[in-house]
Parts: sequence; C-alpha cells; structure tokens
Amino acid sequence: MATRKETAQRKLQLEKWLRDWAKQPDALAGGLLSSNRDLAEKYELSTFSVFSVIQSLVAEGVLTSERGVGVFSAGARNEVGFFAVITNLSHSLRDSQLFEGFRTKVAEFGLPSVIVSQADVERWQVQGNAPHIAGVLSLNYTPDGQSIPLIDAPTVGFYGLGSATWNTVAFDDYVGGYWATKHLISTGHKRIAFLGMHYPDGKVSLDWSKERCEGWSTALVDAGFATTGLNIRNTTMPGTDDMEVGRLAAQRVLDTPGCTAVIAVNSLVAAGFLLGLEEARLPRVAWPAIVCFQDSDVAELVNMSSIYLDYCALGKAAAETLLQPDTSSETPRVLRVTPQLMPSLTSRSGWAQAMHSSGENSFRWLHDLIEPERAVVK
Repeated sequence: MATRKETAQRKLQLEKWLRDWAKQPDALAGGLLSSNRDLAEKYELSTFSVFSVIQSLVAEGVLTSERGVGVFSAGARNEVGFFAVITNLSHSLRDSQLFEGFRTKVAEFGLPSVIVSQADVERWQVQGNAPHIAGVLSLNYTPDGQSIPLIDAPTVGFYGLGSATWNTVAFDDYVGGYWATKHLISTGHKRIAFLGMHYPDGKVSLDWSKERCEGWSTALVDAGFATTGLNIRNTTMPGTDDMEVGRLAAQRVLDTPGCTAVIAVNSLVAAGFLLGLEEARLPRVAWPAIVCFQDSDVAELVNMSSIYLDYCALGKAAAETLLQPDTSSETPRVLRVTPQLMPSLTSRSGWAQAMHSSGENSFRWLHDLIEPERAVVK
C-alpha cells in the first residue's frame, strides 16, 4: 500500500499531466478525457483520488465536466482563440503557400485562424479590443533577430529569423546542400562549384547560404572529392541583386579547371548564372550542369533540377509547434523542415544542347527576368 507521501506525489503527477493535456490540440478540439478507472491504473491511485484531482481542476477552470458525457478541456467549451498569422502583407506565392500550410494544419483540429497585419494588431492595442489569440506565426522578423512582441501569446518566427525568445521554423539548408551535391555526384560529376550569397569576410551573415554551402562541402569530402577553388561566393558589395551575383559567378566557373556542375544558392542566382553563360557565348553543349534551391515564383524556373523549398510544409510545421508546445523546456526550439530533391535534365551533362535541339525556345523565360537587351538568346 502506498504511503501518504507517495499518494500525494502521484496526485501531483496526475495534476501536471491533466494541465498539459488540457492544452493539447485534441483536447481543445473537444477530445474526451480518459476514464477515471484508466487514470487510476496509470497513476496507481484510487478512483476517488483521481476524481478529487479532476474536480479541483474543474473548480479552477482548467477542465469542465458534463454529467453522463465525460470530462473535457475547458478551452474546448470556451473561446479557444484565434491562431494568427502576422504578415507584412506580401502577396508572393511563397507567403501564400506558407499561410495555406499553417491554416490547413490548424483547421485539422477544428480551430480558427486569421491573417492580420502588424497595423491591425497595433490598432487593437490602441483601441483595447484585440480578440483572444492563442498562438502566432510571425513574418515580421528583422535580420538582426530583434523584434518587439505585439501579442502576449506563444509565437513562432518564420525561417529562423524571429526573436531569440521565439520558437522558429526553418528549412534544413545543410541537408539540402548535401543532397543536391550527392545527386550531381550520382550523375557523374566530380568537380562541382557552389554559387553562394554569403561573403568571404563574414561581415554579412547569411546563415541559409552558409548552411547550404556546408552541406555541399561535406558531400564532396565524403565522396573523396576536393572543394578547393569551387566555393564561389559573392564578392560584390552587400545589397547586390541575386541575378548579378549569378552572372558574375559564370566567368569564375568557366575559369575553374574541370568544373562540370554547379549548385546555385537560389533561383535568381541560377538565372543570373545562365545569363552569364549566354553572355560568354559558351557553346551550349559545354554548359555546366546545374541544381538550384527553388525559391522563385517564376514558373519556368521549376524546369531546373532543384532542392524544392516547400513553404506549405513550413507553415504546417509552424502550426504544429504552436499546437503541440514542448512544456518540458523553456529553451526556444528551431524546427527544421527537410527540403525535397526534384531532379530534372539540368543536372546532366549536355542538358542545354539537348533542350535547345528539341526545337523549343527553352531560354525564353530569361526575357521575363532581365532587360531584353542584356540577353543574347539564340
């Protein structure tokens, strides 16, 4: 038979579990609590002890009991509150996919969500009529990681750039760089350049570019290949547009002996790189293979072999972080979403000549990205 001290400890354990359970998505969506008998067996308590713990939480407003039905989270019977996306009102396809993923996951649990602007939140604060908000996905980040919290609610920062006190969601850029390189190796390439946006002097921190570069380097080293002279990073002034970085990288790649393939850190760097090859009048049969990190809204760019950044999946991950909070630690978490490899012809040798020989103007999309007079499209 348990001592009074042991019984008291078990009741405290049960109380803590019940408080955590009442915040879970299933409970908030109306899920029914396990029977008193099941809880009694689990915690080695009498059914009366279980009943007394539950009743104390009902009186406190954590749980609610309906005769003949069962015990529920009080949040399921009261206003749960909105899960909000605070946005800078960007209308890009990327942000739309992020919103869709977030709201879809929240809706799976029967919970409401709303997209608002920072101005909406500030107006609520001034007027004192803000709705109850249970959690926030915030796109209002700043590069230095500092942000003023607008709502006193659990917040997930987008792309790992939120406040240091927030949980964050981000793509696993290291894994993306690794698998992009492994894919090119599998198609026969040994000298693979990386076209990055981060700077050699480290004065401008672009962690996503650095992490993709680290994955590239690790994959080459694991395969027994050298990386020397193949890390072609941005050497222009900070603020230079991505296409210009790619265009300038083209000549450096052509000057690198034996380089047969490149990984572009994003879609516009890849587009600029192709423009640089056109300007150099390099025969298409000799164009390097290419894999890019796909983050562009331009439909034609998806023809490239790419590491697809699924923003819908990123939004779902943000929602899961809010719906299933980790109450065991106060340390902010970074939830990584693995990007997906999407192979295409551009990762193979001679791809450009093959596409050109097909009779289609496969490079017409360059005109949509740059000033027509700069392109030399045949």
